[in-house]
Amino acid sequence: MDRTHAWRASVLRFLPVLLLLCIAGFSRAQTSPSEDSIPRAFLVTVEPGDAPWERFGHDMLVIGDPNGSAVAINYGVFDFDAPDFIGNFVKGKMTYWMELDDWQPTRQMYIKANRSMWIQELNLAGAQRLALIDKLRQNAQPQNKYYRYDYYRNNCTTKVRDVLNDVVGGEIEKQLKALQTGTTYRWHTRIGMAEYFWLYTGLELAMGPPCDVKLSAWEECFLPAKLMDDLNRVTIDDSSGHRLPLIKSESQLFKSTRAPLPTRPPTWWPGFLLVGFLIGGAMVAAAWRSYRRTTITMAIAWSLICSLASIFLLCLWFFTDHEAGYRNENLFQFSPLSFVVIVAALRGFRWKSSRIIVMIPLTIATLGVVLKVLPWFREWNWEFVSLALPVHAGLAIAVTIIAKHGGVGASPTSDAPAKMGRRGAHATRNKKAIEESR
Repeated sequence: MDRTHAWRASVLRFLPVLLLLCIAGFSRAQTSPSEDSIPRAFLVTVEPGDAPWERFGHDMLVIGDPNGSAVAINYGVFDFDAPDFIGNFVKGKMTYWMELDDWQPTRQMYIKANRSMWIQELNLAGAQRLALIDKLRQNAQPQNKYYRYDYYRNNCTTKVRDVLNDVVGGEIEKQLKALQTGTTYRWHTRIGMAEYFWLYTGLELAMGPPCDVKLSAWEECFLPAKLMDDLNRVTIDDSSGHRLPLIKSESQLFKSTRAPLPTRPPTWWPGFLLVGFLIGGAMVAAAWRSYRRTTITMAIAWSLICSLASIFLLCLWFFTDHEAGYRNENLFQFSPLSFVVIVAALRGFRWKSSRIIVMIPLTIATLGVVLKVLPWFREWNWEFVSLALPVHAGLAIAVTIIAKHGGVGASPTSDAPAKMGRRGAHATRNKKAIEESR
């Protein structure tokens, strides 16, 4: 890039900042600015995109003329190339920031991405718009623009919600906090991630009880679409004390061709249950056929999965700031005590205590279900319960069958039957009797 292009790029980059500063300065310079001279304020909502980090959607404030010159205020900026981005992501210490952009290129970017957009004009009095502009100007300062990101409680939408709430004297929180939605953070996350099975499964494993608390409409406004809808319920006082709707007008800027998100989470627990029965049944069948090595291999593989899952959940709880994953009840289904099952399996389940050892994960998993009758254990983890319980039960039955077939003390690497059944023993005795009669 030559100097001329570099200079132009720098000017274009800072034009929104300069425009907002000029707006704020002009507004303060006038002792009594007229309503028409104060820039209008809008909320723009963008539907979810294709990338996982776009599945909640997006929104931004727009100050100025949406059909002409305006500034887009975006609180959802992050950088994959930032120092230690992956490390901070793992530790739950991601830093996002506010950025001011030229509205028209921003609008065209989302149209090109085929994402629907809606615009709502905020019914703010002149003094309230001035207060909003001044607050945004302050937030744009280098010392204020960065913030610690949280998926649910401190994201690009909650930042917009909180700024607007301050400007209208807390009316948004006051009116929406009393409205219960019956939904949860998990509910909405499952809807958004349903297209990505493995990501969905990983998040379902990681999310703990904090994600299952019923949300008020105020809390549900972590989603751009919900904030857009719920602001239509809010009323505020005008300068004469009359109640007015917060939203003055609403229209759709662009309609995409993509399918909307489903209205409910997927019902996948029957599929998890089927897989659990298949794995548990395979263990029982292998043990019944006295395929000892196969049984042991499956036992080690399953117990290793449980052990690794438990390590992941414990690390999430004790060593990260991902509070959404704390006190995870999936630890009942994937217990760290599965390590002991691995040791017993490597010994060929030859210990007399092997049957007791494999009963431990099954008992803990069952306890995790029984405890759900108590109000402190209400995590929605039925998909993993449906998967894990049949496998734990199948493993316990398989080891019991091995023991009853006389497998204790047999070689752990042999798939030969450990003990012949009644028919085999009877046939052997008949063969010996025939040979003796000869």
